Amino acid sequence: MQPEPTPAHTASYRVPPGEEITVCHVIGTCEYCAETVEALEDLIRDTVDDEYKEKIDMMGQQEAFHDITAKAIRILVSGLENRLEEPLKMMTAINWAMFVEVGEESDYVRYMHKEIQPYVST
Repeated sequence: MQPEPTPAHTASYRVPPGEEITVCHVIGTCEYCAETVEALEDLIRDTVDDEYKEKIDMMGQQEAFHDITAKAIRILVSGLENRLEEPLKMMTAINWAMFVEVGEESDYVRYMHKEIQPYVST
């Protein structure tokens, strides 16, 4: 997953097909760790001498897990945006004023569905 430079200085990622699952596992693991680090901090406090209890602070570790979770979500969204770049271009190139009624699915809708469907459980 390599970031690509963009004019807005926002990192853009191309996620290889199937790697979305790995990124989701990272998100799930980090969420679990962020939730349990507080309990770990309490457990450690219960086992050390009173003079050290106030020195135990794992907020930095908890924030690090939250930061990784946020970054992984940005990677997933960016990867999906990059995958859908072509059908979105197709959609914007359509002269929508010429349509009187809603009809069949367009090519860009089928393309988007093909890209998104494998990752959506039904």
